[in-house]
Amino acid sequence: YRLLISSLILSTLSLQAIAETAKSPYSLTVGGGVGFGPRFPGSKKTQFGVGPLLDFQHESGFFASTRRGLGWGGGDEDFSFSLALAARGERSDKARKVLGFGGGGSELTGMGKVPASALGVFSVGGRVANLVELGATLELPLSHRENGRALHLSAGVPLLQTKEDTVTLSGALHVGDGKYLRTYFGVTQQQS
Repeated sequence: YRLLISSLILSTLSLQAIAETAKSPYSLTVGGGVGFGPRFPGSKKTQFGVGPLLDFQHESGFFASTRRGLGWGGGDEDFSFSLALAARGERSDKARKVLGFGGGGSELTGMGKVPASALGVFSVGGRVANLVELGATLELPLSHRENGRALHLSAGVPLLQTKEDTVTLSGALHVGDGKYLRTYFGVTQQQS
């Protein structure tokens, strides 16, 4: 693996409304978040955008989530794990924006389209000293394996926490294998 720091999210604000009852076998989180970061991995241009949050969790461990994909997991507030099917979005050489976030740019003209990948996603996370939240997520492509594997490490500290809302300061480090780096950051002779 080669080390790549593709983005540091300076701050993420996440407001969550949780619909949960004591007798219910499931929980449903509905909300949204705002973020700031590069327009696409490796871009010098930054952007600010919003995104939806939907997360269904059954007591059996089954979940369907805009953040985690479709899968199964378990744990508690101090340690969690999950196995999921998810997708890595495509990258285009044309500028596009969805909810304020771009998936390409004119500076990628001639680089071609990187197709979306179906992923197997393995995650673990935990809380240290009841304050810092740490996480690791491994992405293994199930389709378009030439797009490569990636590992995402994260840390977050809650700045404000109430029964209804949480404001968190977080950062992330992304590591990719050679295929991942060539796909998203390499330039072939033909592209050059």
